[in-house]
Amino acid sequence: MATDYRSSRRAVQVTFRMTTEDKARLKREAAEAGLTLTQLFEQRMLGHAYPVGKSGPQPQTERLNLSA
Repeated sequence: MATDYRSSRRAVQVTFRMTTEDKARLKREAAEAGLTLTQLFEQRMLGHAYPVGKSGPQPQTERLNLSA
């Protein structure tokens, strides 16, 4: 998996407006696929076969075991 999440190769940000319901649905779909929302967008909109990796520490939600 690549580690250029914040490299100069990824210098452009794009705003995409959607309803809160659509965002919630996409976040669920991303989580079910083991992806972030950004990675899901990259796969669907840019045709990336593999998500671009994010180097550095995991987000707190991924570090916590919330199944208790």
